[in-house]
Amino acid sequence: MKFKNTEIYIILILIGALTGFSVSIFSLALNYLTLLRESISNTILYLIVVFLSIPLSYTIVQRFSDRKKTGSGLDNFLEAYHFKHGFVTLRTTFFSVLSSLLTIGLGGSAGPEGPGLTIGGGIGSWFAQKFKFDPETMKRLHIVGAAAGIAAIFHAPLAGTVFALEIPYLHDVETEVFIWALITAIIAYGITVIMTGPEQLFPFESKTITINTDIIFTSIILGLLSAIVALLFIHIYRVFKHGLTIIPKNILPILGGLMIVLIGTYYPQVLGTGYDVIRGIGFGTLKVTFFLVFALLFMKIVATSVTLNTGGSGGLFVPSIFIGTMLGSVYYLSSNNFVTNIDYTIIIAIAIAGVFAATNKTLLTSIVLVGETFGPIVLMPAIISAIIAFLLTKNISIHENQLPSKKTEKELALTIFYHRVSKDTLRKIRALQIMTKDPVYLDGRINIHEALNKVKSYDFKVYPVTVDGKYIGYVTLDILLMEPREKSVQDVTILSDPIRPETTLHEIIERMVSTKETHLYIVNNDNQLIGVVSQTDVIKTIFELANL
Repeated sequence: MKFKNTEIYIILILIGALTGFSVSIFSLALNYLTLLRESISNTILYLIVVFLSIPLSYTIVQRFSDRKKTGSGLDNFLEAYHFKHGFVTLRTTFFSVLSSLLTIGLGGSAGPEGPGLTIGGGIGSWFAQKFKFDPETMKRLHIVGAAAGIAAIFHAPLAGTVFALEIPYLHDVETEVFIWALITAIIAYGITVIMTGPEQLFPFESKTITINTDIIFTSIILGLLSAIVALLFIHIYRVFKHGLTIIPKNILPILGGLMIVLIGTYYPQVLGTGYDVIRGIGFGTLKVTFFLVFALLFMKIVATSVTLNTGGSGGLFVPSIFIGTMLGSVYYLSSNNFVTNIDYTIIIAIAIAGVFAATNKTLLTSIVLVGETFGPIVLMPAIISAIIAFLLTKNISIHENQLPSKKTEKELALTIFYHRVSKDTLRKIRALQIMTKDPVYLDGRINIHEALNKVKSYDFKVYPVTVDGKYIGYVTLDILLMEPREKSVQDVTILSDPIRPETTLHEIIERMVSTKETHLYIVNNDNQLIGVVSQTDVIKTIFELANL
C-alpha cells in the first residue's frame, strides 16, 4: 500500500502514543510486582517466588505464544527485523511481554527495555500489517516502534532515536528512519511522563567538572577496564547460551530457577532490574564496600546469563548499566586516594558509557543515554571511555543477530536462508560437494591489458589469480577497468585466504557474511586452484536444504 506523508505521520503519532501508554502500564505493573515480591517476609515463600521467575515465564511462551522463543528481547527483535521484515504478531508481542514481566518482577535478572522495545516493535508491526504496507515499510515501523519503547523506558527520547539508527548493525546506521524514530520517541516519552511522572530512570546529580589530566586519565583507564568487563560479560553469556544446549529444554528452566535462587540467597541485590542498587549508589544512600561491588559486578553477569539462557525473558541494556555502575564503584573505592577530586557519580557515568558501548556495540546510544541521564557535563569523559571500550572490543557483541553492516539483496538472502537451516546440517556439507570445478583464472604475471582481452569472452565480475599454478588471491573486473593497462595483474590482486575441500558450508557462510566476500576459492594441499564457491552456489544449496 502506498501512503501520503500526512497519513504516515498520523500513524507514527499513534505508534508513539500507544507505545508510551503500553510501556507505562508495563512499568507500573513491574513496579507493583517487584514491591510485592520484596514485601514477602517468609524466606521459603520468597525463594519459591524467585524460583518461579524462569519456569513460569518459559511455560507461558511455550504454551501460548506464536513464537516459542524466550531470552534477550533485543536479539529476538533483531531477528524479526533482519530476517522477517519486522513481522511480529500481537499474540507473540503480548506473551513475550508477559513473560518478561514475570521474569523480572519475580526476581530474574534482566532489563525492562527488552519488553519495552518488544511492545513498541510489535505495535509498529501491527500497524504495518493493518494497513497492508510493503515489507520495507513494515521494517521501518517495527524499528521506530522499538525506538519509542526505549525512549519510554529510559525517559530518554534522544537515546531512543539514536538506538533506532545504531542497533541493527555493528558498523552501520539506519539513517532512513531518523525522522520517523524521533517522532515516535518524543510522543512515547511525552505519554510516559504524563502517566508515570517526569523523573529520570536514574536521576543522578553530577557536580560541575573541569576537563583536566585527572579526568582524562580516569576516562582512559575506565575505557580499558570497560572493554575487559564487557568481554567477560559477553564470554560468560555465550558460554551459558551455547553450553546449556545439551540439557533437555523442559529441564533447563527448572535448573535456571534453582541457580537464580542460589545466587539470590547470597546476593539478592542482583535480582530483578537492580534499580534500587544503582539509585542507592548514585544518591549515596547505599553504603557499599570494594568487595561487595566487585562481587555484585560478577554475580550480575552470571545471574543475567542464567536468566536469559534458561527460559527467562528480558533485556540486556539495564544489566549493562548495573555492571557499569559496579565497575565505576570498584574503581572509585580502590583508587580513592588519588581520584578524590572527581565526583563519584561522574566516575559511574564514565564506566556505564564504556560498558554499555562495548557490550551492546552502540557507541552513540551509550553516549546520548549517559548525557540524558547524568547531564551534559559528563559527555566528554563518557565519549573517551565509550570510544576506547568500543574500539578495543572490535566486532564482538553480546547480540548475535546484530549484523556487521547493511547488505546487498543477495547477501541478505544468504543471511535469511542461513537462519532457516539447522547448523548441524550445514556442517555436514563440504565445499567439495557444492563447488564449481576448474574456474576461469588469470595469471598474475600478465598485464591488465592482456587480462581484459581474456575476460571479455566471459560474463564474470570476479576472477581468481594464480602465479606458477599457485592461488594468490582474486581480482574484480572493476579493478581491471580502473587501473593502468601496463600494470601486472599480480600488482592489483586482492589477497584472500583460500579454503579447503573439507571446509563446511557453515564455515563458508560465516566467512561470507562477516567479510562480504562473494566468492571463495578452493585449493588442494599444493595450493593449486581446483574450484570456486559463489554466493549463488550457497543460496541455491540452502534453498534446496530448506525446501523453499
